[in-house]
Amino acid sequence: MKALEQAFKASDVLLQGSGGFGLIMVDLAGISERFVRKIPLTTWFRFRSVAEKLDAPLVFIAPCSVLGTCSSLTLTLSAGQIRWSVPAAGSPAHARLPAGLDFQVEVAARRSFKKPAQPVHSFSAQRRWA
Repeated sequence: MKALEQAFKASDVLLQGSGGFGLIMVDLAGISERFVRKIPLTTWFRFRSVAEKLDAPLVFIAPCSVLGTCSSLTLTLSAGQIRWSVPAAGSPAHARLPAGLDFQVEVAARRSFKKPAQPVHSFSAQRRWA
């Protein structure tokens, strides 16, 4: 529970002074589903009301679907694979860097009065550094 409390406190700090952030992500994936399901619905609604006033999206990564009607968009990601770079000759084995990330995306729910999102079947990201 301490990790969960720390994640929410850090999120609150970022949300209160959120100038300059293009995206705020809270990773709860390493926290037991049992604890994540115990988070009161009022907590999720509070985060939603604060996030709706921001220019940056607030994303929660969770081991299970818990936000329900509090979320504007629910995505389910699966079949994730990291593509690694090939180290140069003579480089140590730990010199590999992530070269890309591929996974399947399913739009599970969307709460919006805007035009609905088009379905996305897969996503691929490439690194933009080194």
